[in-house]
Amino acid sequence: MSVWGLDVQSLSTAGKWSFTFTINGSQGQGTGTLSNITVLDQPGPPYAVSWSICALPVGGLIVFLAVAWWRHRPSRRLAVLEWSPVFSQMCRVGR
Repeated sequence: MSVWGLDVQSLSTAGKWSFTFTINGSQGQGTGTLSNITVLDQPGPPYAVSWSICALPVGGLIVFLAVAWWRHRPSRRLAVLEWSPVFSQMCRVGR
């Protein structure tokens, strides 16, 4: 099975690395080495800080929906049927 494409993998440690490639083609096999490639530490902030910043919009949305629900409480607008003497007399008249 032939695999074609770009597979990305992170390197485990920072430092000097060498990469050796072997290519098979119509004119035979060729080998090449890229040496003394400097790999740096992970760029940017730590993962915990990144995830905290990314979670802020979701937290804001949850707070927004909670405030909107509290202000418009749908349960306040539900009709409540109560039994009253006037209603019971109306029911008897219809009989």
